[in-house]
Amino acid sequence: MVAASAIGAVGAAVVLGVIGRFSRRPIRVFRLTALVVLLLSLAPIPLQGVAGPSAGALILMHVVAAATVVGVLTTTPRGR
Repeated sequence: MVAASAIGAVGAAVVLGVIGRFSRRPIRVFRLTALVVLLLSLAPIPLQGVAGPSAGALILMHVVAAATVVGVLTTTPRGR
């Protein structure tokens, strides 16, 4: 689980870098992109037959990981 989160965080950093290169409002675009990716990542949970508390725990883990990564990437000061 930690490896999957780390891979997602590295991927998010790469996506932010690409968006930052081509967008005038990179943080806003990145946050919207992250929200769409988060929602897409939740789709397989019910499709795999996960229900009840297990589904809730998986959803909570996805949301916490996404919020942490997006928060760190969009609020950490960068060079001027």
